[in-house]
Amino acid sequence: MKLALHLLGALCVTAALVRLAFFPAPAAPVDELAPLWGPEAETQESVLNAVERSAVLQEELHRAFPPGGGLVRNQFGDASQAAAPAFAGFPALHAPQDLRASAQEGGVRLSWRAHPQNPVEGLVYRVERWNAAGELEADWVQEGLERLDLLPCEGIPYAYRVAAQLSRELELGGETQELIRRSPSARTSVRLERRTSWEARESADGRLLLTLKRPGSPDEGPFEAIPGQALGGSGWIVESWTKGETEVQHLARTPRFDELGRRIVIDGRPASRVREEPRMRAFVTLSLLDPCGYPLRENLFLGEEAPR
Repeated sequence: MKLALHLLGALCVTAALVRLAFFPAPAAPVDELAPLWGPEAETQESVLNAVERSAVLQEELHRAFPPGGGLVRNQFGDASQAAAPAFAGFPALHAPQDLRASAQEGGVRLSWRAHPQNPVEGLVYRVERWNAAGELEADWVQEGLERLDLLPCEGIPYAYRVAAQLSRELELGGETQELIRRSPSARTSVRLERRTSWEARESADGRLLLTLKRPGSPDEGPFEAIPGQALGGSGWIVESWTKGETEVQHLARTPRFDELGRRIVIDGRPASRVREEPRMRAFVTLSLLDPCGYPLRENLFLGEEAPR
């Protein structure tokens, strides 16, 4: 009898252990869990608050915008994936068409056409100028389809991007937030031809003198070219210069006469025989920095031509 009782007790203990191992007790309801403290409690509270704020935000956005559009970007970045259906009030925007850039005196004129599928009311355009280093130099927001950009530097490439933009204001929690949507950008590039030039001459005591010439503006200078120093108030800086000589072909003209020694005239102008003669001519190789900090290397003739 005692042996049977021992065996029965062992079987009950084994069954209890098997039940605990393979059939664990169900978790207690959330409201029965002990409150969390420390970092875990703060994390749980922040997550719950974020979920609650997201739900409130989505409900307010649903009331403000009708469904049927795409995801909208606001000034702080993309909306969260959970709130994406709420950002449905903006129509799809398309990039401007036929973006063109043409050089004009002192700048670049940009022009484009509006995409026919874009809305008209409230639509503006964001224009961006990027330099050769891939840096955004300037940006504007405007309503028109043209812009004249007065570039600060000549002789270097610039890239332009133009995008259609639509914005709306939304009242959230007593604060006004601006939601902005932009189309893909239309892009083009242009290089403004360098119109300024330098004229070099050598003084009697061997100094190099440079004069800055701009079309339609008075000449500036002459300035003495000293490596490492600025050329007056022009904004240009001399990095270095060297002097040399090279052979050039010079056109020599000889008057023409007839058998009686009279000057021959053709079409009312005295006639001459033209031939090429090799001559040596002095030049300088200049390394300059323009007012925007971009390097310029030029070879300039100077002095008088000397017979070979």
